Amino acid sequence: MVYEHRDIHNIYGLLMASSTYNGLKARSELRPFILTRSFFVGIQRYAAVWTGDSEGTWDHLQLSFGMLQNLCTVGINFCGSDIPGFANDVSDDLLYRWYQASVYFPFMRGHADLKTKRREPWLLSSRLRIKVQKAIIQRYEILPYLYTAFYLSYVRTWPIVMPLWMKYKEKEVYDIEDQYMFGPSLLVKPVCSDSGVVKVYLPVNEVWYQISTGEAKIPGETSYSIAELENIPVYIKGGSIIPLYVLPKITSTMQLKGAPIALLIALKNYEARGFLYVDDGETFKYQEGEYSIFKYEYKKSKLTTTIIKNDFKVGGYYKRITILGIVKAPNKVEAVGKEKIVEHIEYDGRLNKAIIHLYPNAIQIMEKLEITFE
Repeated sequence: MVYEHRDIHNIYGLLMASSTYNGLKARSELRPFILTRSFFVGIQRYAAVWTGDSEGTWDHLQLSFGMLQNLCTVGINFCGSDIPGFANDVSDDLLYRWYQASVYFPFMRGHADLKTKRREPWLLSSRLRIKVQKAIIQRYEILPYLYTAFYLSYVRTWPIVMPLWMKYKEKEVYDIEDQYMFGPSLLVKPVCSDSGVVKVYLPVNEVWYQISTGEAKIPGETSYSIAELENIPVYIKGGSIIPLYVLPKITSTMQLKGAPIALLIALKNYEARGFLYVDDGETFKYQEGEYSIFKYEYKKSKLTTTIIKNDFKVGGYYKRITILGIVKAPNKVEAVGKEKIVEHIEYDGRLNKAIIHLYPNAIQIMEKLEITFE
């Protein structure tokens, strides 16, 4: 049988990645990290993928959303695009909007052609650097949620970047490529024009809260608005609980081990559920069962944790609990077996939003949690 070059071209890229992966794995107990642009079916077993040498234009930013949805839909979840596009010098607006979008890509990195103007965050003007820094901090904050989403993808084959039509059957979502689900609970609509105007459709039969404010939004309507300069529109689905880091001063993810955790609870019919998955983040010991899974449930004004699996020792403690959609300020917050856990409580009656600040080390992540809000 005779094969043409085009028949095997991408298989060569797959074999390069698999050979590199197996070689690195033979040398170390650590998980290899490989990034490739050339790939074929099955590449998700060996490498992360990026979308190639895109141009630094608004059109290419928007095109990346559909490309990532396509990749994740076929199982290639560890993917992203160059920030802020590989080629061409870019405007300040495009640069920070690309950073903001990439916070909600499975893989996030800056990369550029040598011929372009240098764009490392520390070289930017102070005004621009603050916006980029905030986006990077948001990325660190969502890492517990993202890592849990990778676990759910691993065991349930869920796309991390999911087209809306995969989850919702309304005809309004069939042609939408510039907004998507990021993990099971977040809906993301990046800004992809210098006007800052965004068009957002929120699927029906759900309750949606804007992450940046906690404000509840009306589902089933298409809205137009000017996006905040510091944020892009991101919404948490009602009925969800997501874990977030409360960041110390850090320069590396290595410093996040044992960092405090915050829980963001978005109520639907006064209930919500979520998960936290934790392992060592470095080795293959999770394949031998060394990991922990925590299931959170809010029901009848009580937050409980079910420890599904407890075979990896998790450091850190719960620092903050935010509840969206709570119609009364909690006057009393108690935890079973604890004397005093609350430092102070903030409540916004207009937004129906409560933030409960806990004392450091009052409740460890490894502890079974049972908190009553009265």
